[in-house]
Amino acid sequence: MPGLRSRRVVPERRLHPRDCNETLHFADPDTGWCAQVPDLICDPVNDELAGDFALWREPVPQYPDGLLHVYYIKGPLWTFYPATHGKSFGHEVSADGVTWQYVGDALAVNPSSDWDRDHVWAPSIVLNPADGLYWMFYAGVIRNPVSGWHEERIGAATSSDLVNWTRVAGGDGCGGISGPGCLMDADWAWSAWDDPNYWARQCRDPYVIKDPASGFWYMAYTAAPGPFHWTQVIALARSTDLVHWEDLGPLAFTEAQKAESPNLFFRGGRLHLVWTLGDDGGIGHATATDFETADWSAPTVITGSDTGLQVAPEMLDMGDWMMLGYVMETLRTINFRMLRFHTDGTLEEQPIAPIGCRWVGAENVFPGAAEVANGVDDNCNGLVDEPAGPCPDQDGDLFGAPGSPFCARLATDCDDADPAVYPGAIEICGNGRDDDCDGVVDDPGQCRPRWGGPLTAVY
Repeated sequence: MPGLRSRRVVPERRLHPRDCNETLHFADPDTGWCAQVPDLICDPVNDELAGDFALWREPVPQYPDGLLHVYYIKGPLWTFYPATHGKSFGHEVSADGVTWQYVGDALAVNPSSDWDRDHVWAPSIVLNPADGLYWMFYAGVIRNPVSGWHEERIGAATSSDLVNWTRVAGGDGCGGISGPGCLMDADWAWSAWDDPNYWARQCRDPYVIKDPASGFWYMAYTAAPGPFHWTQVIALARSTDLVHWEDLGPLAFTEAQKAESPNLFFRGGRLHLVWTLGDDGGIGHATATDFETADWSAPTVITGSDTGLQVAPEMLDMGDWMMLGYVMETLRTINFRMLRFHTDGTLEEQPIAPIGCRWVGAENVFPGAAEVANGVDDNCNGLVDEPAGPCPDQDGDLFGAPGSPFCARLATDCDDADPAVYPGAIEICGNGRDDDCDGVVDDPGQCRPRWGGPLTAVY
């Protein structure tokens, strides 16, 4: 991928200073545009920052945890819906979730289209086994910049390499709208699509998943229920080919002033739904036996509204754990957490750890764990295989004997028979030994003079 630009994500400690938490900063109002702050994940060419996003984990042999892809809505700082926001999707990749490379635009608006010429929003990725292609579902928008009137529809593009995307030919669910890629609108009997209100034609935030039991593809998305009364709802549709979609109606329990960015996944023998819950932020969570039974549980909140506008959740399967990403909307940041869903309905949460202390070894890798010599940062302190157990200290200077690197000492000694010799000790001139264990005997740049009588350091 030519032209990649590498940047390290800025870590932000939101919990205990040693909790291994990593936050991806997508904007910083104190420092300005991303071109001036190379550690931000953003478009460094056009100085555009991120909003709603999609995650994908690509199996790559040289990366044990795969290659992570993030696709995000781009726009200038603090502009969420004006004409400059959501003109394209930025694309970045990472092998560890900490160091990211900017790839470029994944998909941009189509100026000649009647459905996605003004904005593209809310990407979502699936791999279709039938054709071997990656499918990106997204919302396309046309709008009147004066009145604010707009229409949202859902479409798709495909790719063989996750970099170059081509809009599909389209289906029959867009009411004759021209432009490749369009698959469906929300012109259903239950929706407010035909209401004259400028905010009634909502059909966005698609998330698609394959149901292994029935073989259907299911889509969750946002729409406005009718008659229009300023609320939103998560709705479902299904398909056999990803192009032609059958309406399954809304999930009534999700209706609120804001119900956006749904995600679906299977875990612990249950079907799970997460979505943006209410105007105050927060991520809703409900479960059901399966799509057909639809016996949805009462919604709960994964991340509370009292900590800011937490919106646009995105779930990614990391094996024993699920990665939850969400936008902290007021700061334009993306935060990550690791979640584990238990069969009794309880939820376990871990912060994202830095390199070497990630989702590997889920049972044994966590803040405060015992560090062992295994090539992994077991206790999430940013060090791999640091002193982990008892080792000899014959001279009692609290530094371990040579040749015992994995021990509960500050460092290893270079002479465990002399308590005056240890890492960081005072280097004495002319005594013919390496007092401070830096590998240099009588280092002239470090040593202190030796006076007559007992060996004494003079300051």
